[in-house]
Amino acid sequence: MRRARAPKLYAAMAGLGLAVATGVVLVTPEASAATAAATGYAIQNGGTTGGAGGATVRATTGTQIHAALCGRADSSTPITIEEWLL
Repeated sequence: MRRARAPKLYAAMAGLGLAVATGVVLVTPEASAATAAATGYAIQNGGTTGGAGGATVRATTGTQIHAALCGRADSSTPITIEEWLL
């Protein structure tokens, strides 16, 4: 015998309705740069530079990211890839 899922759904909807009616807003904190030293692979072979001194490319697909990486003069050419979600 299967249990009805309606009571749980109604409870979730009621909670959401209450939050909206009372003006409760969940705020996601903004991203911030890490201040601690890098650990793991990021510290190997001179660390990471974040693409400093290279081109900035905006990409929305994996294909665009691949093209940006493969279109560089060589694999050591710096690049910053910004992900743009549509």
